Amino acid sequence: MSFESVEKKIMRPPAAHNFARLIDPSCEMKTTQKIAEFSVGIPPFNYIPAISMCKDRVKLKIDRKNALYAVRSNGAPKGREQNASLVNAFFDYDETRGYSDLRVLDDYEGQYRISREIFVPTRPTFTILENGKQVPVIICGWQKINLTREQMRIWITILDSGLFSYADYRNSPWEIITFPEINNIEKFRSPMVIRSGDYSLLSEREMRELSGMYSRAQQAAMPIARELWERRQERRREKEKQNPHPANSHDAPGPWQDDLFQ
Repeated sequence: MSFESVEKKIMRPPAAHNFARLIDPSCEMKTTQKIAEFSVGIPPFNYIPAISMCKDRVKLKIDRKNALYAVRSNGAPKGREQNASLVNAFFDYDETRGYSDLRVLDDYEGQYRISREIFVPTRPTFTILENGKQVPVIICGWQKINLTREQMRIWITILDSGLFSYADYRNSPWEIITFPEINNIEKFRSPMVIRSGDYSLLSEREMRELSGMYSRAQQAAMPIARELWERRQERRREKEKQNPHPANSHDAPGPWQDDLFQ
């Protein structure tokens, strides 16, 4: 990863749930550090393959066997079983919730503006028609929900303002589904559904203050990120000197190499 890529990552906020995790509402300095660490982190895997199969289950009626084969054959090897566990959890939930039995509609692609140039992308995983209403559904693949209550409120407020208030989604019974592990030994995932009213929204004034803080933290994160990036480059050069012909060379895991990424 070049430093130009790092700069772009700083200035392009991630999706709403990841954005909320970067913010520490009580400390601008901690927010700055999180943005810097996030920008240089290289995740070992993401949940894009699994979420794609969940979407195909609803839209194309793909069966479990083919969905599991797809996620176990593609994507980063380190994340294939995690993706498979998410697919299994969603298929189990769909057997009772019945998303795949309903009509699927086109999605709105929204955004929440931090400033004139900076915005958080917002888009549902899929949209169903239920009881005459368009219902946007968002899947979050995290194994653990480590957001504080305030961060949860930020996440939901961004989605409410930047997606759920759009046109036909307005006053819709939207759903956010997460599948956190509830058994650390068996790694069993259980659905946790968030609906409108579960969390109180932040006010416009509170969101303006948080947006201002995030914009300042972005700028302050640049020199910190450069220092982190240069340290990593130096470690890489040292490794290359010690082993000039490695069979398989990877950076050591960074502070954001976890299941944050979807």
